[in-house]
Amino acid sequence: MIRKLALVVSVFFVIFLIFFLNEEISTEQFKTDNLNSNVSIDQPIWLINQANSEVAYKISANNALANKPNENFLLARAVIEELLGSKVSSSVRSDIALLDLGLKNLVMSESVHLELYIGNETFDLYTNEIICDLNLKEIKSGEKITLEMPLFVLESEGFQIKNVENKNKEILFNKAEFNQSKEGDIVSGKADLIIHNFPSDVLTLKGSAEVKFNSSTLKAEEIQFNYKSQTIIKSKNSKFINS
Repeated sequence: MIRKLALVVSVFFVIFLIFFLNEEISTEQFKTDNLNSNVSIDQPIWLINQANSEVAYKISANNALANKPNENFLLARAVIEELLGSKVSSSVRSDIALLDLGLKNLVMSESVHLELYIGNETFDLYTNEIICDLNLKEIKSGEKITLEMPLFVLESEGFQIKNVENKNKEILFNKAEFNQSKEGDIVSGKADLIIHNFPSDVLTLKGSAEVKFNSSTLKAEEIQFNYKSQTIIKSKNSKFINS
């Protein structure tokens, strides 16, 4: 009799474990009122939709650690994808991230890699920290960054990405300089601010702007430079210097 009773209890325990381990966990279970002092979540996924916008964000991680007094989650191996319909238009991944669901803010740090998907091209940006403001649909950093594109490499003291009409993006680079090599011609440029409006091929350099073509340098208050054709579209208060 005792053996039969033990067997029945064991069967019910196994059934309970199978149900619990296979139950899908929703974000509702991790609201502030339901959290223990520390809750560890394996492979969480959040989908954040924007009111009156086609843009949505998908956030995932290998692991998340939550704390009861707030809506903050410490994420390990985090990835955020910007979705336009069913298409991913950009993604950011990092070793560590802090997600604030209340503010819809994600701070990503350590080995941060941003990928922009424009047409058939992928542009890669590397830095130590990125802040993703999901309310304003902006991504920014005050850290040094390196942007690698098919035709040039750009480095700057921070950047900011703004969404313009969803598919287009305005990227501002502070204290930036770029280098380009095309068919033997070496071109470089620098400015206090460089603006790139994707998917345009034009860089706008503002403040102490310079573009150097081999032995000639154009200095100006502002320069618009097409990096694909390596031509100056226009400049403001400019002068050429031959070295």
